Amino acid sequence: MIEKFPGLLGAVLFGIVIGVGSGLAIIIFLTRVSVASYSIVALPVPTETATTTAMLTPTATPTYLPTISPTRTASPRPKPALVPIWTPQPVVEHFLFGRPLALDASASAPNSMYLYGTTELGKYEVHHGVDFDRNPIGVPVYAVGDGVVVSAGDDREPLCGDDGKQACGRSPNYYGLVVVIKLDKAYRGQTLFAQYGHLDRIDVKKGQRVKQNDLIGTVGMTGIAIGPHVHFEIRVGANDYASTRNPMLWITPLPGRGVLAGRYIDGEGNPIHSAIIDIYRAEEPTKFYRETETYGIDEQPNVNADDQLGENFVMSDLPAGEYIVRVPGKQFAARLSVPEGGLGWIVFGK
Repeated sequence: MIEKFPGLLGAVLFGIVIGVGSGLAIIIFLTRVSVASYSIVALPVPTETATTTAMLTPTATPTYLPTISPTRTASPRPKPALVPIWTPQPVVEHFLFGRPLALDASASAPNSMYLYGTTELGKYEVHHGVDFDRNPIGVPVYAVGDGVVVSAGDDREPLCGDDGKQACGRSPNYYGLVVVIKLDKAYRGQTLFAQYGHLDRIDVKKGQRVKQNDLIGTVGMTGIAIGPHVHFEIRVGANDYASTRNPMLWITPLPGRGVLAGRYIDGEGNPIHSAIIDIYRAEEPTKFYRETETYGIDEQPNVNADDQLGENFVMSDLPAGEYIVRVPGKQFAARLSVPEGGLGWIVFGK
């Protein structure tokens, strides 16, 4: 049968091949169109992702800084840890007395590194007076005011106290040869005493009346003393070691000079102990000039601030002028004036 219709069979087969091929071509074409359409629809997706990323990156959007800047400007800036506090309290001066050494002495000013209430940066005990050192043995020592001698002698025996039976210093033989004058001038109803220690010679007797500038003895190094000097104190209310005050607030400053005093306090107004205070002259604000400490704590017994000032540091005999006070490591500086013959006063802290 096939042999009879060879031409017809070939035509059928050819038609089948053509049909299958055409069908496949149409399917492939439709598939490519569909894939291409899917790709076009998917294009916006990466575009949205890129736009979103740019909006979240501060540096990529110019409107970011103006949006945040007003908020920062309106927010209050935190206060520094320490700021100067200028107080309205009046400056109380009571330079009632003269000097224990003559103005022409080798050193008529006290040792500025070991002042009242200080320790020379931890080197010594808390100081209950001031030392007029750098003077050789035998330099004359004078009464700072009129009064009566109530103690005179070697303090290996009790000499001080109202009954004359107490040690004059921290322990017996602390000040060596000692003179104490009960001064005629009182202060706010309290008796004042001038005490001299480490003398080489005593030229007065107990009960003797003296006038200001009378000779009472000479510079020495008796008792506990490293070198020749006279240790000088002002005592208020009683003739004992517990009643000392800063003597440089009581004796007249050297000619052309004055005294700088102040209070360095914490946030609650309490004095800060044993802090370093740096002093600069205003005309040379970056050049270190002097250094002192706030009063330390001494348990046997403690030193005392002035009854009215309440200071916790004093630097005496500074040339009159303008000064800047700083505490090392603290971001502040306070300026004040030290008058000739007078007191420059400042209060600062947290």
